[in-house]
Amino acid sequence: MQHVGTSYNSSFLFYALYAFTSFLFYSHCNYEGDVTIVPFAMGTCQGDPLGGALFVLAHFRALHFIVSHFTSCLFPSIVDDTHIIGPLSIVSSIYEHFMQ
Repeated sequence: MQHVGTSYNSSFLFYALYAFTSFLFYSHCNYEGDVTIVPFAMGTCQGDPLGGALFVLAHFRALHFIVSHFTSCLFPSIVDDTHIIGPLSIVSSIYEHFMQ
């Protein structure tokens, strides 16, 4: 780490934690104990305590945009579980927007 006075450069810390490929360990739920290791180059590591907070920060922008444009619908959300409540025609257009 880069030492600056009595504190460390936080941008270097985030680079060190999130700039490299991390791995997701996926169990096949069988009795043989098969596990697949899936490398991915974006996002946080499995079990990262900051993972949920970083996801919510990214998810908030998209959700805020949709909520401000579709005021006739409700969007109850808990972390990555978002529901859309409203007329079917509007809900389907919101869904299409989210999937882009």
